[in-house]
Amino acid sequence: MNISFRPHHFLCALSFRGEGYSPQFIANFSGIMRYLNSSSGENALINVVGVTDSICAPCPSKRNDHCISQKKITNLDKAHAEILNIQSGDKISWKDAKQRIADRVTLEKFHQACAPCEWKKFGWCEEVIKIHINAN
Repeated sequence: MNISFRPHHFLCALSFRGEGYSPQFIANFSGIMRYLNSSSGENALINVVGVTDSICAPCPSKRNDHCISQKKITNLDKAHAEILNIQSGDKISWKDAKQRIADRVTLEKFHQACAPCEWKKFGWCEEVIKIHINAN
């Protein structure tokens, strides 16, 4: 499976709960996560991109290779790329991505980087971060 993620989608993927923008979006994201969470998914290489990615493919907000909220998304990507020390063109395994999140993301960094995210209010990402911080 060829998977690409925008930088902020690494944390989104870790905290995905089966919610989304449309049934097609949810089905697509669920399929990606089933693969990544399978025995072969741990070592799957994920291509880091600066445009719409595998998760975005069926999103109703997608316009070609950009989002209708591109400015907000670009800011989220920049903040997450800095925290995770990744950039467009990198390839990283799902296992290594999860380790980087555990090693580099703090609650303070999360609250700052994800401030504009509409999904932040649900608390799912914060819950996942607390689990990963405590696991280290």
